[in-house]
Amino acid sequence: MKKYLSVFMIYIRSSIYKFILLMTAMAAVQTVLFLRTWEKINMPHKFAGVEETLQESGLFIVFGVAFVLLTAILCYAGSEFSGKQGYTLRRLRIKEKKVYLMQFSANTMFYAMFWFCEIVIIRVLMQLYLSDVPEKIYTNQMLMLSFYRNDFLGALLPLSDTVNLVRNIIWVLAMGASSALFPYMQRRGKIAFSLVIMTAIVLVGFASGDDAGTKVLPAVWAVLVIISSLWRTMRGDYDEKEA
Repeated sequence: MKKYLSVFMIYIRSSIYKFILLMTAMAAVQTVLFLRTWEKINMPHKFAGVEETLQESGLFIVFGVAFVLLTAILCYAGSEFSGKQGYTLRRLRIKEKKVYLMQFSANTMFYAMFWFCEIVIIRVLMQLYLSDVPEKIYTNQMLMLSFYRNDFLGALLPLSDTVNLVRNIIWVLAMGASSALFPYMQRRGKIAFSLVIMTAIVLVGFASGDDAGTKVLPAVWAVLVIISSLWRTMRGDYDEKEA
């Protein structure tokens, strides 16, 4: 068990500081964009809704860029661009399928934290909005209703949409599986195209909001990606001879 935990911690340590830096940068950029938009579209006696202000701020673009950068960070861990990571893993004498499972777990955790961090950032920006508008123009239900009226917010935190919530969880698992498959294949001189497809599906899905086509079919595809990734690694079709 100790050797598996060691591999898991290798992936955590290789990405955690980059993840923190990325989340800090995302929060800073989104806050600046939100405040600039707030000053631009609001007038002394006329205030835009919080969801309109968030929409006009272009926060989804920042979210999308950060999502792609996080994927690149997680894929770099375990890839043999420098040769050091693969050498370290081989010294631990753990089969490649177990290495894959440890990276799958670590990457899934990072994507879940990314999702949670964006929800926290949005909530903080909403609080900034409330602190700057007269109390008489908003109700206690205004923030909750914003998640129903805005496509991105509704996709990010589906309060009463169980289908969207399950879809998001499946997407987190699928991104963890496909991003762990990328270095597994890269160490063998191959490319995991499923990662590119999954990244595009997630970005389009969050941008499209409640469209039925972005719920069921992409979720089914994500399930297939998870099954395919596990099948390919567990069978060891691409395994090299163990050192």
